Amino acid sequence: RAIKPPVSSGLTRFWSWVFGITAAALFIFLVVHIVLRKLKDREGQEARKPPIERAKIELGRLKDHGYLEEKNYKAFYSGLSDVLRRYLARRFGVAALDLTTNELVERLTKQPLDKEVRDEIAEVLKGSDLVKFAKFAPSYDMAGRLEKLLLDVVERTRPTNEESK
Repeated sequence: RAIKPPVSSGLTRFWSWVFGITAAALFIFLVVHIVLRKLKDREGQEARKPPIERAKIELGRLKDHGYLEEKNYKAFYSGLSDVLRRYLARRFGVAALDLTTNELVERLTKQPLDKEVRDEIAEVLKGSDLVKFAKFAPSYDMAGRLEKLLLDVVERTRPTNEESK
């Protein structure tokens, strides 16, 4: 009679599958870890910038999204409002993201701001609220005007040399 070849118990196939899946999972984990670390480093570099520069960067990103060209007004004005609110939170230490527009404007009366600047802040926030909540259809000019007001607020609230020390 002929000699029969060795019989596979199936365990070698099982362990090769386990090893392959483990190696693939480890590879995916490493790739995700590296990507997240790079994103965190980029955010960390941006976080070290002064509030004025960060507001300008965020406004540039908002404009690059092309929401106005797509007529996605709600997204654009929500972003515009958020840029201003994050700037005010960083600059003045006010919980601007957690407050309503009226509460925020009221809190800003306690800050060393000109009445004109407070009025400009209120105009940007209330104009954004109209689009976000009242489904107001804004003109293209309104977006440009509110952007200019936002930049004006950022420039006019620049910390003085004494404050930055």
